[in-house]
Amino acid sequence: MAASNQDKQRERERRRQDAQRKAYEFLRGRNGADELSNALMILALVLALLSVVTGWALVALLALAALAVSLWRTLSRDIPARARERQRYRDLTRPLRQRVKLVQMQVKHRDKRYFLCKNCGTVLSVPRGKGKLRVTCPKCHTKSVQES
Repeated sequence: MAASNQDKQRERERRRQDAQRKAYEFLRGRNGADELSNALMILALVLALLSVVTGWALVALLALAALAVSLWRTLSRDIPARARERQRYRDLTRPLRQRVKLVQMQVKHRDKRYFLCKNCGTVLSVPRGKGKLRVTCPKCHTKSVQES
């Protein structure tokens, strides 16, 4: 009886390893999930929830389309094309990501004031409560006057 349990356990382990190997082989050489695919998945989830609440079929179709594009990007083998798409996405969302980063830093470090360089977009900081300060960006050397 104990031997048959061990045999069953070994067989289950062998099947698990075989399934794992097959999945690895299937995904080899594919793009995989990236920021854009994740954003599309989140968009699909939000649209699906919205379609359930409102009952609008068009929103459900948009959710399905966003999900399909996300899966297509994840399983794509054309990695250079997906990298170009991801870079365009990052370029489009850079201002939003910078603003979010500024807010996070402001909340975390209350003793400093953070702002963006007007020329290159680098995050700069000055100590709070020092009045107007002349600040030079270390990256592009643009000078500006900032209120602390």
